[in-house]
Amino acid sequence: VVILPLLIKLERRNVSSKLGSALLTFGLTLSVLLPTALLLFIGVKNGLQELQSLRTSAAASPDSGSDWVGSLVESPRIHGLLEWITQWFPIKIDELADSARDFVRTTGGRLTDLLAAWLTQLPGAVMGLAIMVVSIFFFLTDGRELMKFIRRNSIFKPRETDQVMHAMANICRSVVLA
Repeated sequence: VVILPLLIKLERRNVSSKLGSALLTFGLTLSVLLPTALLLFIGVKNGLQELQSLRTSAAASPDSGSDWVGSLVESPRIHGLLEWITQWFPIKIDELADSARDFVRTTGGRLTDLLAAWLTQLPGAVMGLAIMVVSIFFFLTDGRELMKFIRRNSIFKPRETDQVMHAMANICRSVVLA
């Protein structure tokens, strides 16, 4: 839907359909698919490493995380808020800080597990990416033949088939570009 106009422009410049499809697939892979996959992988990997270091430091010393949670509790605005809470509820500031530390440890552990689970899905994602690249190439190369096949074997009249295909193309274009 988005790449086909580029293929048509290449074909007008006497580039073969297969070569144009290969060039566009290669360009799409290098400019969009690989950078996106690499950014996701690096982000998850770095996040997982940070959360694992937080988990190991929490296991090594129970008061880990107190550096920045303690700093947060001691900041003027947060400390004022906590004092206001302790006036209305029977709880001490130290208990609130301990609860915040426990929350940080628990959330960090859960995020570590979530990111580790995502990394286990990485081989399937790589295989899906490979299938997507091959599919893009063959849809660009053989797309017109596929459309002729659909027109020949459609249960609708030729005019209705064209309307259905035109409507589907508009829907796909709006989904991709919107």
